[in-house]
Amino acid sequence: MGIPLVSIGIPTKNRAHLLRAALASLLGQTYPHIEYIVSDNASSDDTEVAVREAMRRDARIRYVRQTAPISGIENFSVVLRAARGAYFMWGSDDDSWEPRFVEALVGALETNPRYHAAMSHFYEQRVGGEKPLPTRLLTHDYTHKHWRELY
Repeated sequence: MGIPLVSIGIPTKNRAHLLRAALASLLGQTYPHIEYIVSDNASSDDTEVAVREAMRRDARIRYVRQTAPISGIENFSVVLRAARGAYFMWGSDDDSWEPRFVEALVGALETNPRYHAAMSHFYEQRVGGEKPLPTRLLTHDYTHKHWRELY
């Protein structure tokens, strides 16, 4: 039996300016067996260009483009239904992840069969250099702390 496949679903709409960074951090994960599913909710910006650029560098990405807008909930459902992995993770189009994030979460789940979910805390990082954009990246970092220790 091999290592479990992790499916990462990334619903998006008109977020090309942040999606590139999110994809870069997800594609940089140390865990070796991941599929990425991006559902583009009929974006009118360069989202499709950003995803296709990433697809040329990494064949693990599957791209679904909605021809007409659907609800946000339905866009989340598209990536969940397309998942083939033993584990599933939502990937936000405006977040970034530490390189060992998926590896650590899968390790926690695989060594603790009573666990049904693994989660993380995050910290906010403003993006945009000297002139911050009106958006932010949330960087996820897995720790072995119990949630009660974080608050």
